[in-house]
Amino acid sequence: EAAVDHFHDRAPDTILDLGTGSGALLLAALAQWPQAKGWGIDASAPALAVAQANAARLALADRAAFRIGDWAQEVEGPFDLLLINPPYIAQDEPLEGDVLHEPRSALFAGVDGLDDVLWLWAQAEGCTR
Repeated sequence: EAAVDHFHDRAPDTILDLGTGSGALLLAALAQWPQAKGWGIDASAPALAVAQANAARLALADRAAFRIGDWAQEVEGPFDLLLINPPYIAQDEPLEGDVLHEPRSALFAGVDGLDDVLWLWAQAEGCTR
């Protein structure tokens, strides 16, 4: 919703989704803005297979590219919109329910849960316009 509000009178041409997982954020953005193209990066090959299947099922595969990677390393920008859903749970936090089906690397980020957020904050500056 924040991205839709931000781009209220125009649309992003390029979208980068870091930690794309199933591709849900990127594919929702591409559905919102039909002229946009997007790239989803994830460290998990199984997650990228799900993202690619979702893009095909939603007829968005021609505008969505997915690849394995470590956040924004080796990504050529800038992009109009940066989407990120990093791990943010402290390593000792007890969990229950559906989240237990997720890989630990998608959930936990160090002692306080901020390891990935802080790294991304320092590295993501060159990714956007």
